[in-house]
Amino acid sequence: MAIVFDMSSGKIQSENTGVSRITEHFDLPENGPALQEVSETSEKDIAYLEHIRELLRKL
Repeated sequence: MAIVFDMSSGKIQSENTGVSRITEHFDLPENGPALQEVSETSEKDIAYLEHIRELLRKL
């Protein structure tokens, strides 16, 4: 149950106004984990992460 406030009219709408029902059900895609490719960490990335760690230690 929800109360719907119509901002254009400034009135609270009745409970049944604008209520619709789903009559057609569509087949949903299968749920699965979102997989990403694992790439090797380059030396540049490691140096960048070390720099961030050092900055955080100083905080």
